[in-house]
Amino acid sequence: MPASEELWQEIAWDGIALQLPRIWQPTVIHKSYLFFEQDGQPVFAIKWEQVRGRFSAERILNRLQDSLKPLKSVLSPWDVQAELPEISRDYLITGFQCQHEFETSLGILLFCPHCRRATLFQLYLTDPRNRQILHDILQTFIDHHENFEQTWSMYDIRAQLPVQAELKSHEFLVGRFTLSFALKTKTIDLYRFKPAAAILKNQSLQEFGAALAGEAIRVDSNSDRDAKWEYTASGLDRLAVMFHRKPAWIWLQVRVIKDKNTILAVKGTGNKTMDRKLMEQIAGNFTVTETS
Repeated sequence: MPASEELWQEIAWDGIALQLPRIWQPTVIHKSYLFFEQDGQPVFAIKWEQVRGRFSAERILNRLQDSLKPLKSVLSPWDVQAELPEISRDYLITGFQCQHEFETSLGILLFCPHCRRATLFQLYLTDPRNRQILHDILQTFIDHHENFEQTWSMYDIRAQLPVQAELKSHEFLVGRFTLSFALKTKTIDLYRFKPAAAILKNQSLQEFGAALAGEAIRVDSNSDRDAKWEYTASGLDRLAVMFHRKPAWIWLQVRVIKDKNTILAVKGTGNKTMDRKLMEQIAGNFTVTETS
């Protein structure tokens, strides 16, 4: 583990999790690729994929080399286990160096036989002392989970969802983060709004949440801190559900985290029976980790 945890941040995305220096900021976020910068300069990248069939490190690195040809970058071997001998033996490990025009980055390809995930790391900090950072990162790396939940953590939000939840879209905009998941017959949307004080200056939390609630009706409200909305199709609306014109249910919780100046919202819709317990569990595990 990193020696000083307050200087590190948790990153958890699509099944992988690791600790990175807090001064590294994610600037490219795709479903299975993350790129980080520090002061506008590249510092770290991670990419992963599920391997079907026989694993071949050579094939993956040849693909990487082909993608680098337009940049005139060249890959060469790096004996990572000689320099970082404490890397877990649970993985098949291949080290490489990438020679760019003016610098050399270090890379590691890990393959886990248990979950059959291949993960590629690239560290752009070339000072030899920074190899300790790569060692610390690898010591925190997780690529599969033994329980039924997995963590999603990026910037200042953290959530836990069932491992079956599949990320369908995400958007990180100034003032608004949105993550949308598909889970069997349900869609689950997570929202983070900021700054709460400015958003709620001329409207109540209930008025703000109503814009997200659709046809749902407010069923619970704790003054200006949290509120819930629900909708269950009945009568002729059930016919619209059969033709996929309306959801069978809507569930929404909106709450203010005052000391973080943040509004968090969790919304669920589905075509079958509402799982209220699941929605409350997801909402309870959706938190703000730091002031960003």
